[in-house]
Amino acid sequence: MPEKTVVFCEGIREATLVSLILDERGISNSIVTHESLENSRENTPENNRINEFLGRKGKSVKFLLKDEGGDTKCAESFLNLYEDKDDRYIGVVFIDSTGQRYLLRRAQEKFKRDFLKRESDNLYLTRDSMNPRIVHRLFFTPEDLERQVLAITGKNLDRQNRDEMRAVLRDFITKCRERGIDWFSELEHVVLSEA
Repeated sequence: MPEKTVVFCEGIREATLVSLILDERGISNSIVTHESLENSRENTPENNRINEFLGRKGKSVKFLLKDEGGDTKCAESFLNLYEDKDDRYIGVVFIDSTGQRYLLRRAQEKFKRDFLKRESDNLYLTRDSMNPRIVHRLFFTPEDLERQVLAITGKNLDRQNRDEMRAVLRDFITKCRERGIDWFSELEHVVLSEA
């Protein structure tokens, strides 16, 4: 079973939320931003970051959190991972319900078969008879994170710098736990089950 996890996140806010959950438990993680990949002068910066994570440079890092810069890019990155059958790491997808519709449609178009098993309203698992020990997780929030943060904390993530965003998301985590927000509890369980 792989000891590394790559979390494909729709955006930097989702990646930061997962990072904060992991940080609380002292679980090593690293965020690769979409912006850093776009601005890189390397030929294959995305492959380079994953290879570093899987190699000696990333030896101490358990989770690589990839800000994909949108739900369609996030879905396509995951489908490429699944198609490549790279068994060196587990993949977790974290996007909203809009991305869910896109991913499920594209998966059916690309593979012409059903390879996902629905576990709950928010969670799907891959099922692959060729490699049954590698199970990837796809987690979908009921609506986009920014709306949920605004509804629960009264704070708008769109107007925050990265430090302020982290503070707002910490508050969001606390309030989700206090209120027993189901999807958030399930997200924590999914992420921490890979730790």
